[in-house]
Amino acid sequence: MVAAAAALLMLASTLLNPGVDSVRRWISLGPVQLHAGFVALPVLIILASAIARSENSRASWIAAASIMIAAAVLVFQPDVSQAIAFATANLVVLVQRRSQSRIDWIAAAVCFGASALALSKPDPLEPVPYVEGIVRLAASSGGAWLGAAIVALMLLPLPFVVDSVKHRDHHEGLGLAAYFVTVCIAAFVASFPMPILGYGLSPLLGYFVALGWVVRTDALRRLKTSAKAGRAPHQV
Repeated sequence: MVAAAAALLMLASTLLNPGVDSVRRWISLGPVQLHAGFVALPVLIILASAIARSENSRASWIAAASIMIAAAVLVFQPDVSQAIAFATANLVVLVQRRSQSRIDWIAAAVCFGASALALSKPDPLEPVPYVEGIVRLAASSGGAWLGAAIVALMLLPLPFVVDSVKHRDHHEGLGLAAYFVTVCIAAFVASFPMPILGYGLSPLLGYFVALGWVVRTDALRRLKTSAKAGRAPHQV
């Protein structure tokens, strides 16, 4: 709950920033400018999914409210690629769950509505070759660089897909995979930042927080399995 609130607060605090040409996607930490969406959204996908998994009606409302607030912030920033990726990730998580309530579907609809609104807002920022056009820049340096860039991007969602296969009761893995795949595809379709390859610290923070969650989840599962095996009576 605390981590979800912190991630949501981080995202919402961008609206207090004057931004660049009315585009407000960053928060300042001293000399460092962090792209809040790249950091906060993977955390929100994980935590909102975990909260909703409790199947408690109050928890479902909290998770849905967090998702809708985050989607609204992405409209006001505006950030089209993050809004679409966040909506896609939450839908992927939702359709995997056994029980879905009306508020869950409302939250999903709000996310896609927010994506459409964000798409209708013009982005006044000019694309930068080493941010939005990093793959084209790699291609201009030779086929080997282009191939390496594409392979690196294809590997990004792999840990989350593997985790979702191993732990079918945790739906966050495929949601995170959908988020990172959508952000990458969006960067090919239009002038949106390419994560990891073409952006700075922020996507790395978000990605490795998500990857840390995968590693931690797997380690906890192994510990529980070992503990159960240790308590089980020996059979001859």
